[in-house]
Amino acid sequence: MNKLNKLAAGLCLGIVILAGTTAAQAETFQNKSTLTITERTEVPNAILEAGTYVIKVVESQNNRNIVQITNVDENKIFCTALATPHEGAVRQPNTLFVYYNTASGNPKALRTWFAPNDRFGQDLVYPKARATELTAMTHETVPGTTEEITY
Repeated sequence: MNKLNKLAAGLCLGIVILAGTTAAQAETFQNKSTLTITERTEVPNAILEAGTYVIKVVESQNNRNIVQITNVDENKIFCTALATPHEGAVRQPNTLFVYYNTASGNPKALRTWFAPNDRFGQDLVYPKARATELTAMTHETVPGTTEEITY
């Protein structure tokens, strides 16, 4: 009987530890942020006007990063784009957006989104032709794809 009690106690302890770990992970990473912009901003396949938007990682059966930008009510989609992990960054406690330095007179272009406490940011992937133009304009490598993203 003593062995059975120890086994049951160990099993309960394991469940409590597992539940605590899952809850801690859920609290530390949010896959959604608010994006508030004061000027026109380019994202893959769209130009956003000044305002507030929601940016989020879309759950996908494919093992790809898909990012979506919607209105605040999340009932109108402005952009669905592939993204690649931005590795090597320092974990940020708050949302952080990084932009490409575009030429004067052009909308700024969103490069990377870091969700709170995410150790990998999301580098947005632009359509190949636009990625080539942005690369020439910014003198930075802009990831591009020929794939159409529909979601």
